Amino acid sequence: MCNHFITLAVSNDRRLILQCEHGTVHLTWDVVTVHLTPAQFYEVGELFTECHSTSFTQVRRQKCLANYIESHNYYQLWLQGVGINLAPVDFQVLADLVSVALTELQRRPADRANKPGDQPAADRFKTVPASPSAPFSLN
Repeated sequence: MCNHFITLAVSNDRRLILQCEHGTVHLTWDVVTVHLTPAQFYEVGELFTECHSTSFTQVRRQKCLANYIESHNYYQLWLQGVGINLAPVDFQVLADLVSVALTELQRRPADRANKPGDQPAADRFKTVPASPSAPFSLN
């Protein structure tokens, strides 16, 4: 059971990315939380990087997938067997959230365990500006 979390990125109280004391990355989007290993989370970051570098209908990685359904103008993201449908602005918000979290994850030493005292109290509750390119959401 996870008891201690390090904040990696926060868009709002229902859209955030945390890392627990076990190293698991907890990606929460509205009512869904997906638990990823750091390696899986880096794979998600690569997926978003590729999505932004080209126009696409489908980008696939080993354990994640992104589709763009042009006829309905929405994105579909698959992680750990969970599908999330996203409006274009929400896809951008999530991409920015992942980017901020990856930067924070890389900043932390890999050999340092997440312990309650590892992060100052002010940082545990800080809001990270996760989406400068899409400051609002349709949801």
